[in-house]
Amino acid sequence: MPPRTRLVGRMTPPTLISSICLLLILLVAVSPADALRVNSWNVLNVSASNASSRVDDMRVVLQQIQPDLLVAQELIGEAGAQYFFDNVLEVIEPGQWAMAPFVDSYDTDNACYYRTSVLDYLSMITLDTALRDINGWVFRLDGYSSSGAEFRVYSLHLKASSGSSNEQKRLAEAAILRDHLNSLPAGTHFLVGGDYNLYGASEPAWAELTGSQSDNDGRCFDPINRVGEWHNNSSYADVHSQSPRLDDLGDGGSTGGLDDRFDFILANDDMLDGSAIAYISGSYTTYGQDGNHFNENITDSPTIPEGATIANALLHASDHLPLYLDLQVPARLQIAGNLEFGRVLEGSTAQRSLVAENPAVAPADDLDYTVSASAGFTAPSSTSPVAPGGYAVVTITADTSTPAELDGQVTFTTNAVDDLTKQVAAAATVLRAAAPSVRSDAVVLSEAADFGSHLEGAFDDIFVDACNYGFDSLQALLNVYDWSITGGDAGRFSVVDFSAVDVGATPASFQLHFDDTGAAGGATYVATLYLKTRDEQGVLGASTRSDLVFDLTATVEDTGTAVPDLPGVTRLVGNHPNPFNPRTTVAFDLARAGHVRLEIYDVRGRRVAVLVDEARPAGSYSVDWNGVDGTGRPVASGVYFQHLVADGTDQTRSMTLVR
Repeated sequence: MPPRTRLVGRMTPPTLISSICLLLILLVAVSPADALRVNSWNVLNVSASNASSRVDDMRVVLQQIQPDLLVAQELIGEAGAQYFFDNVLEVIEPGQWAMAPFVDSYDTDNACYYRTSVLDYLSMITLDTALRDINGWVFRLDGYSSSGAEFRVYSLHLKASSGSSNEQKRLAEAAILRDHLNSLPAGTHFLVGGDYNLYGASEPAWAELTGSQSDNDGRCFDPINRVGEWHNNSSYADVHSQSPRLDDLGDGGSTGGLDDRFDFILANDDMLDGSAIAYISGSYTTYGQDGNHFNENITDSPTIPEGATIANALLHASDHLPLYLDLQVPARLQIAGNLEFGRVLEGSTAQRSLVAENPAVAPADDLDYTVSASAGFTAPSSTSPVAPGGYAVVTITADTSTPAELDGQVTFTTNAVDDLTKQVAAAATVLRAAAPSVRSDAVVLSEAADFGSHLEGAFDDIFVDACNYGFDSLQALLNVYDWSITGGDAGRFSVVDFSAVDVGATPASFQLHFDDTGAAGGATYVATLYLKTRDEQGVLGASTRSDLVFDLTATVEDTGTAVPDLPGVTRLVGNHPNPFNPRTTVAFDLARAGHVRLEIYDVRGRRVAVLVDEARPAGSYSVDWNGVDGTGRPVASGVYFQHLVADGTDQTRSMTLVR
């Protein structure tokens, strides 16, 4: 038998890797391990004085079986149990084993040994009988945390010899055990290993342990269902465990050859249901028994499949063959990934994937699970089991039909004993698309941008706005990311120091310049400006939005032949647009040159801003106000007054700022 790959209790779970394919490669690369192996063996009166000649043979046998848990019978006191530990297990695998707490009984004793990397010891119980104690130990699989990963193992050595009197003594011992097992909580997993000394299933002790009673929590079953009259019956030659020797070897062991099934590992129905901790069908083994040595030495011809060396070790180690069976471990659940969808656009397909892994070391139970989601999210309606070491990709969809802040969770309901339910937080912000506009009060995609009529060298830059109409917390920002100017006079117009910007509630202003160098007097120059817009970048489903279009005009006055038309009257023309947010243009006409003062007041008569305070020649003028006071701070929404004092005229008009 080749060495077994050890069951590792704690396994570092793989993280969610950017590529699912890479995760698959990592999972496939994990080497499979054997199951949890439970061994029961009557080791024949072990003490320092009578086992020293046999420990080498015991080592040979256990090196091949490689158990994770061993219950042994016929240890002589705690010293004998410690001798076995020190001279067999510690020699085979130093530092890997521990001996569970020991209780000295009236006669020979039971002992329990376990591999510390695989099992965590929890507690012990001793059942007192008239002859030998029955001992039980509770373990939890290393790396698990819940009671669902716990199981019990018992070791017994019932009264020996045939006859009705001895059968009744075995019955009394069995009744004590059955009463105890019946008292265990439903769902407890347990095994009972040991030397039962039963000659057949007709014995009352067998009926006591395996029969149906009013309380069947403690009912035991033969995992291989080889129930019958075992004594000296060749029909059961393949499960006989006592004795592998015909002759007296001087160690006090029984003789007569293999003709009795005295040794059993029985299990309850929870251990046989194939889920969580469970017996692996076909793993029950009477080690060294090939069915060809009925009433013979195990070393007789034909040689057992394990080989002559093992046969010789079994002959000398004990008058009983060891038994073992394998247990699968429960499924585990590990979830990699998150459900933070972030900002997504209304109507887009918003999906994120979780990786549900079963990092239990094979052979283990498949991970069975269902997934449910709270309002706003959708989980798959059906799932498939995940094999040990495997994974499944679980795709969750966010509801993007309506703008909303989604905050919920996705719940996994599983058979993983440590994670019967597990929740993953889910969140998404579903946004309306950005709404580009040149105005804040309506969706308008184009407007005129007039530099006015001036002499060469007298043109000022003007400003145009890009708005995100109706913006609130559930609307995407408007990203103004580029510009272009077309038309025959495109080369004379430009955007000054353009940089991409995200627009929310406050419009973005762009400074436009007209290059009048060498411009022909009396000519009007025109072009078209396109501001390129899209939804804010990084939002799932973001798309290109409509261009904002501005019809550019600039008229150069002719100084040679034409006298420019001057206003016939000084007046405050008013502002456009009105209402506005946050920029508006105030226009006024000046019939005669003179000092001009143009101011903004609030409804309480407090001056908010001074737009013009200087001498100007006669002409038509326009001045931008960007909705800030003299310190540069934005003012609140409301009604404001534009006040012009010039050429002996004092005029006031109202305007409305809407933020």
